[in-house]
Order: sequence, then structure tokens, then C-alpha cells
Amino acid sequence: MKALVICHDYWHSGDIVEKGLSFLQRNHEWEFTVLKEMENIDLQTVNFSDYQGIFVCKDNRNSPEDEGQWLDDLIAKKFVSYVNEGGCLMVLHAGCVACKSSPIFKDLVGCEFIAHPDQCAVDYLPVTNETITEGVSAFTVHDEHYEIAIHATDIHLFLNGQSVHFTQPAGYWREVGHGKVIVMTPGHNLPVWENKTYQKLIVNALDFGRKGD
Repeated sequence: MKALVICHDYWHSGDIVEKGLSFLQRNHEWEFTVLKEMENIDLQTVNFSDYQGIFVCKDNRNSPEDEGQWLDDLIAKKFVSYVNEGGCLMVLHAGCVACKSSPIFKDLVGCEFIAHPDQCAVDYLPVTNETITEGVSAFTVHDEHYEIAIHATDIHLFLNGQSVHFTQPAGYWREVGHGKVIVMTPGHNLPVWENKTYQKLIVNALDFGRKGD
């Protein structure tokens, strides 16, 4: 199975994402294509249909040094087509920030990043009647606790995040055409990605998302 991973911005090191997802290569036979410095990459030439999953873990900035935007209307529409045709789009942590500058991508994902307080202990609490949370228990990590605004009316919530600051939705999925969009907000620090329970959640989400309808 092949996955495309788009990551690396001013606030979120792509090395953390790449290391954090490496367990999928070691234990679950996934092959990754990782894109980081987007100023020299034309996503129009990338065949999204080659990938059983696409991870967006990056805000809409080419790289830490280049403030140009990689996610324009044409690329956003390409993501829409990918999901409509049965693709599994995983929008994790910083990917929610990309929605702020792309109305088309925001409509597809169904939310946008608002803010986060200083890093703190966050309790992530699964909603137990969802397939994605099968075998997943509550876990606590030191993380950026994202506040997001959800615009879609058809989401299926499977994870909440609770801290001293607030309780927020932290994971949901929605069906778009023949595919799935799966959003999860944990993921600022490497230990979050290396948490075995979060890894189980990612595996479950990928398996669920690839089943289409």
C-alpha cells in the first residue's frame, strides 16, 4: 500500500511527522512518498490515484523559509476529486491550518483551525460506538490542544480532546462521494505520534477510510 505524506512548515517539522508515521512502514507494509519543500513541487503532476491514503500534515506554506502557498484552488479541487473517487484523505494536526486559506479545501475537510493555548496535557477520549475507535482506549499526551471550528453538518465524531482549557472535537470522519475524509488534531510533538494508542487510531482510520462505501 502506498501513501503520500505532505508535511513540514514553520511550526511543524516534517521530520516529526515522517518519524511518527514510520511505524506504518515497519509494521503495516505501507510505502511513503514524503513531500516537504513544496516550492519546487508541482502537485498537478502527481497522480493521486496511485495512493491508497494521502496525509496532509502541513499548513498552506511552501516551507519554513518560503511563505508561498502550495494549496491553490486547482490543487484543492484535485483533493476533492481524489476523495470523490474513493480516496482516503487523512488531515492530521497542522493540516487543519491549511483549511484557513483555502475555502475549497475547508469545504472538503469540514473544519478550520482557530487557535491553541500553550502546550499542555491533553486527554484524548474515544467515542466508543465508532468503528475507528475499536480497541482504542483513552490516552494522555503533552500536545497543542487545537480549537477547531467545524462547518460540515455530516461529521461522525470519534475522538474528543479535553484539557484544563476546554473540551474540543479531536477526531471525526465524513463521507464525500465514494471516499472518506478523516480529521485528527493530535500531533505536535513526536511522543504523540509514537504513542501506541494514537498509532492504533491511525491504523484503524486508514483501514476504515480505504473501504470506501
